[in-house]
Amino acid sequence: MDELEQEFNIEEEREYWQKQLDEGNINAYYSLSRLCEYEGKMDESAKYFVKAIAAGQADALFWLSRLCLDESSDFYDPESSGKYLRQAADGGCAEAMVAVGDSAVTATDKPFYEVRTGTPDERAQHFVQFEWYKKAAEAGDMAQILHIADAYWNGYPVPQNDERAFDWYMKGVAFGRDLACVCPLARCFELGRGVEEDAETAVEYYEAAAGYGVEEAIRRLAGIYRDGLREVSPDAEKAAKYADMLSVFAES
Repeated sequence: MDELEQEFNIEEEREYWQKQLDEGNINAYYSLSRLCEYEGKMDESAKYFVKAIAAGQADALFWLSRLCLDESSDFYDPESSGKYLRQAADGGCAEAMVAVGDSAVTATDKPFYEVRTGTPDERAQHFVQFEWYKKAAEAGDMAQILHIADAYWNGYPVPQNDERAFDWYMKGVAFGRDLACVCPLARCFELGRGVEEDAETAVEYYEAAAGYGVEEAIRRLAGIYRDGLREVSPDAEKAAKYADMLSVFAES
């Protein structure tokens, strides 16, 4: 039994969510449904799932919207999929929020975070998508934080705003779940965009990212230690170290 299996105790989970249900937490229906599914008790899982839907539990409504598109499902009903998806999003399901945002984009096949400009129609739709992604991030979907920060940094589909970009990059780093935000945060400190210039702090964040093998951070550190950056003096030994690390990427 590996560490993950040791940490997950099905009976303890069931007891916890049953207690939550007894205390009136409607989220427990969906959680119990997934636990039953995990155990292979599909009939019992379906019963809890139906109760979760009846209770308006957002995650259950999201999966119901997906099942409505599955021809093999007993819940198949394509016309109702969008209705349930919106209900799930309005109920606080972050995955549903992202899906609603994606459904708003019809003028192009690219999401807002993959482009830097667009036609008026595309920008309007991308703004709607951005707003839903922002709601998802605020609801706890850490995967969307970088997209929101980059949108403010690049000025699309929202007006360019360094302070808001910095705040969102900082959120990503502070939550400790989004390594992708570390290097952009270092860039903010290096350039003084959204925050006061601070080369030493920039280097600290670059080094943190480099420790996880982020090529952009390694490349920037090689240049900083080669040439120096304001209060950070050149350091031939460190410059060579990061140049050597870069050579690994070149060879791969």
